[in-house]
Amino acid sequence: MAVSYDKLWKLLDELKMGKIEMRRNARLAPITLIRMTRNEEVPQYVIDRICEVVNAKPEDIMEIFPDEPKEKEEEKRPRLWNGLHLSE
Repeated sequence: MAVSYDKLWKLLDELKMGKIEMRRNARLAPITLIRMTRNEEVPQYVIDRICEVVNAKPEDIMEIFPDEPKEKEEEKRPRLWNGLHLSE
């Protein structure tokens, strides 16, 4: 699952609140802010604390994108017929 916090950064700009100020008000560790700037997943309590500080809902501060389906292992293998590769 991919996540993006771009909505949060835009909201902070609108509120004229810096990332460090938000982090301190939400009582978050510095590494948590680093993870968020890298668009990495964070625990739900982090989202809850941030929402409380900026007076928003989770959908106002983040977007979640489903993982793209992985190819099945058998689809990755080349197709063979009597030991010869079949062209597609």
